[in-house]
Amino acid sequence: MKKILFVDDEQQMQQFFLEGIKHFNVPFEAVVADSGERALKIVQKEFVSVVITDLKMPRMDGLTLLRKLKLGYPEIPVIIISAYGNDKIKEMARKNGALFFLEKPCAIEKIIGAINATLKKESDGGSMHGITPGMFLQLIEMEEKTCTVRLVNTLTNEQGVLFFIDGNLCDAGIAGSRGIDAAYVIFGWNNVSLSIQNYCGLKENRINSDLQGILLEAMRRKDEEEEKENEVIWLDTEEEAVEEKTGTGITHTEEEVDLSNEEICSLVQDRLGRECLPEDIVSDGSWDSTFNEMTRLGDNLGTGKVKVGFVDTGSSHNYILVPGRQTKALAMNRTCPRDKIMDLFSR
Repeated sequence: MKKILFVDDEQQMQQFFLEGIKHFNVPFEAVVADSGERALKIVQKEFVSVVITDLKMPRMDGLTLLRKLKLGYPEIPVIIISAYGNDKIKEMARKNGALFFLEKPCAIEKIIGAINATLKKESDGGSMHGITPGMFLQLIEMEEKTCTVRLVNTLTNEQGVLFFIDGNLCDAGIAGSRGIDAAYVIFGWNNVSLSIQNYCGLKENRINSDLQGILLEAMRRKDEEEEKENEVIWLDTEEEAVEEKTGTGITHTEEEVDLSNEEICSLVQDRLGRECLPEDIVSDGSWDSTFNEMTRLGDNLGTGKVKVGFVDTGSSHNYILVPGRQTKALAMNRTCPRDKIMDLFSR
């Protein structure tokens, strides 16, 4: 859910905002800060969609906060709300990047209307759901678009932002991180919803790195993390496999992780018939590198995790690759229904 930050040194105004939005079905949650300094600490740690700030506050006034936000967090739109709304101040706020200037006293309905109008601008270039970011963002590069892309990881609800100027990735941000490290995290997400704003508040390139290189490094880091997770899983399984038989007579074996050759044949025969049984099953590790390349290619194209592979050898046999601790290669007669076999193992 979108997060709105309301900044005012008066506790009465904070309560007015927090209590006021409770009476409306708003598409956001709200947090408050009593100073500009506190507001900056919040945006450093959390992903904020809109900032609403009072103008006259001690230590750091609203205009100073506005300038600092536009310098460090250009993706965050700012709404000014103040009782001191003369033409000169309004013009200063506009030149420094304020999207709206609301005069106190201001009805809560008007504030909510300004927030909704601001959020609507985030997707004036369109939105997409349930995709991987890599392939789509390469299209932005090819089309040389200038835009701001906001993303939500649909699996974890993490939020991120990417800035493009003429198709070049210039900056990235997630909660607690900016720059190329944030880009690595975002490009490692498997499933996102994203919105495109046909505007980029950034004026310079803060990354200065090729998008393809960033994508490849993000995949390498993701693979490294998954390998570490798999090492823990395999270690636990191997420890179980060498356990002595228990009082119930059960022995733990690695077949609990990988399908045995007999199980594969039984599965194929039960679902597709004897005529589709594999003529040979190779599981000596010789096909591991081939499957790894398929996986990497799938990541590059943004097609998601590769569950089963197919290799056309050009001979009388094709191979179906089934992943595991060692990739199993099933030698299948070309007359067998390839799609049905792949569908069987992809499940």
